This record gives sequence, C-alpha cells and structure tokens, in this order.
Amino acid sequence: RRWALPSLLFLPIAFEIVSGNVHLLYAAVIVVGFRWPAAWALPLLTKVTPGVGVLWFLVRREWRPFAIATAATAAIALVSYVLDPGQWGRWIELLRGEASGAGSAAFETVGWYIPIALGPRLVAAVAVVAFAAWTDRRWLVPVAVALAMPVLWANSLAVLAACVPLWLARDADELASARQP
Repeated sequence: RRWALPSLLFLPIAFEIVSGNVHLLYAAVIVVGFRWPAAWALPLLTKVTPGVGVLWFLVRREWRPFAIATAATAAIALVSYVLDPGQWGRWIELLRGEASGAGSAAFETVGWYIPIALGPRLVAAVAVVAFAAWTDRRWLVPVAVALAMPVLWANSLAVLAACVPLWLARDADELASARQP
C-alpha cells in the first residue's frame, strides 16, 4: 500500500494505467505465481511469450508447480476451445501476424517501443529465468518476463514493478531463516 503512490513516479506504471493493458496484471501474476502457479495461465494465454517465467519451476525441478501451471493453462484453453473453437483459429492467426510484424502498429509508432527483435530477447529471457532459478533470485523473473514481451513497449516495463515485492520478500525470508536456531 505504501508503495502505490510513489510507484506512479516509475513512468511505465503511469503509462500502463493510462493505456489499460495487462502488464500490471502480469506483475501481480509473477508475485502470486510462486504460491499459486495456476496464475501463470494469464500470460500464457494472452501474449504467450511472457509465460517464460514458468520455466522457473522447470529449471528448479519443481514438478508439481510446473504441472499446476501447465494443467491450469491447458484446462482453460480446452474449455474456451469447446465453447468457441473458431476464436482459437482467429487468435492463432493474430499471433502469426504479430510474429511476422504484419499489421502491427508497433513499428509505426517510433519512440514508444524498444526496437529489439523478439528472438534474441526471448533467448535472453530464458537465460535470465534459468540464472534466477539456479541462484534463487525470484526478483529477476520480472526482468525475464519484460524481455519476453512480444513488443517491448515503454509501458510493458511496468512488469518490473514485481521486482520490489519479490526483493522485499527475499529480505524477509533471509531474516526469518536467520532467526531460526
């Protein structure tokens, strides 16, 4: 609560609130996704590549949370497919169009996005998640998710807001473990 007002000074958060996109929701998913892995269904089913954070569980061989995240995503996808299979075809076509850059306004709006291709950013995102998982640095997962955005807009950096609670939780965990005999 006390971080709400000062966080608006981080311009990507203010831009995100104005644009009404899903990046702050992704930040929330990252924070709660360590406890409730099914939350990862949101980024996996909306923009796909930000779901790279699920690799945390795979790298750490935490099979149960990984299975929960993937099963929840598959269950939601299956139910939505049963309800309206035609929309899935349209969604896949949209993903193909965005991946090829066709029809994307991102490249027409100079200055509002960071023009680095998705491929190299995705490789870097996987490396960051793997490093974070190996070294127990949860606060790096938002960095990986931000790198994995299909288009790295200025407001997509709002995902980095998740770094703060994850960093603070790290300090609280260290303090709690130091107190135990």
